[in-house]
Amino acid sequence: MNYKVIVSIYLTFLCFGLQAQVRSNKSLNSLGDDIQFVYKDTILEKGSMEKIKEVAEILKQSDKKYYVDSHTCVEGNQNDNFLLTRIRASIIRKKLIELGVDSLKITPRGRGEMFPVYIVVSPRHNFKNRIIRFTTRKQ
Repeated sequence: MNYKVIVSIYLTFLCFGLQAQVRSNKSLNSLGDDIQFVYKDTILEKGSMEKIKEVAEILKQSDKKYYVDSHTCVEGNQNDNFLLTRIRASIIRKKLIELGVDSLKITPRGRGEMFPVYIVVSPRHNFKNRIIRFTTRKQ
């Protein structure tokens, strides 16, 4: 085999692995979009537990480690929002562990309003940042 063929094969496998990782995170985050809590509370909205179950199945099959990132919008007190997101992320972690996900695979992070997922141009779009994200963690 010549050098160009080896490099081409290597790059193909590398790109496939990166695409699979992107698909996995995209799928997790699509589910995270649907994990909702009651406004300014730690009670899960109806239907959110089903999404957490789907996330659990993905995480159980993965060999990666993840952060459970909980975000809020800018409404309310910044410190209260940060605390709320820490509690929400911990609740999701606890539910995932109850569903069989290895506790070492998931670390909760409250992100508060300081790390918005979306740039909001008007107050009526604040809800977009009340969101859960699953971020790959370094091993």
